[in-house]
Amino acid sequence: MRLTIIPEDNVVVKDQSGRGFDLASYSIPSNVHALQWYDNNTGEIEYNDGTPEDSITELPSWATSCLSRYEGIIAEENAPPTLEQIEQGELMTRAALLLETDHWANADTPDMTQEEMDYRQALRDITSAEGWPTDHVWPTKPSRSVALLV
Repeated sequence: MRLTIIPEDNVVVKDQSGRGFDLASYSIPSNVHALQWYDNNTGEIEYNDGTPEDSITELPSWATSCLSRYEGIIAEENAPPTLEQIEQGELMTRAALLLETDHWANADTPDMTQEEMDYRQALRDITSAEGWPTDHVWPTKPSRSVALLV
């Protein structure tokens, strides 16, 4: 594992993947510029006050704490969506499907067919459908033929 921690920039980089978060609460000594950890389980701490670099063979506890938080962030990012997030996405889809057929109910064209009314009602009722919100079937949008006036 390669690890870089730069307190001044609030950055932790593990194996070329970085995340920024507030490092102020990790008890990092104020004179640390950066920690570099290499694949061979050795590293170095660079200082910003003229102190010579330290070679290390063990991560300091503050670095381990930063690494744990970094790994927590990665786990949160990779977590599957919650049921609530899935439902919000499906509700947005439903709203978009209703919006694209709103013109059917427009006062200028009050000739909505029963099939079109049933489709729009099925969209409104989808939240009570079996399998909602993860395994349901969207209603099929009816095709609309447009009569041309000549």
